[in-house]
Amino acid sequence: MVLKQALVMVLLWLCIVPVPLPADELDSERGYQLQAAFLYQFLKFVSWEPELPAGRFVLCVLSANHQLTRQLQTLDNRNTLWGRIQVRIYPSQPSSRQFAGCESAYIDTGFPYESLRGQMVNNQMLTVVREDLSDLQTGIFIFLIREQKLRFKVNLLEARRRGIRISASLLLLAVEVIEH
Repeated sequence: MVLKQALVMVLLWLCIVPVPLPADELDSERGYQLQAAFLYQFLKFVSWEPELPAGRFVLCVLSANHQLTRQLQTLDNRNTLWGRIQVRIYPSQPSSRQFAGCESAYIDTGFPYESLRGQMVNNQMLTVVREDLSDLQTGIFIFLIREQKLRFKVNLLEARRRGIRISASLLLLAVEVIEH
């Protein structure tokens, strides 16, 4: 319980402390580092119904952006409640079979993901997108810049549809929780 409270405080600090990040820096090395750090912390406040099997957690990154993929690759072999994270990078669209093994997906702006959307829902996939993605309903966590800080929205309606539970502590930190 104390550890969970400490993690909430770290996330709160990241959201409140003035770390200037102009809107155009979401696509910078620093912006990508922050997105990777947020994503890793999000995993500590998420659970699935039914629970994921223990042993591994696969994060699929749908992006041809080398700076972004390099930062998300730093999460590889980090521990989660379900085991070590395996990061899989897909610079072009993965096959349905490849994508079926993902518990989570980071979908970069401009990536052609539409044919995989059904799989995301059916496989209870936790998805992370950016606000400039045309279809925000795809993302459960949505990154954006507000007041020169990296922030996030939570699409709770979509999370519930996929059987994903998000801690109330994390929901309090979101700039918006989409419930309808």
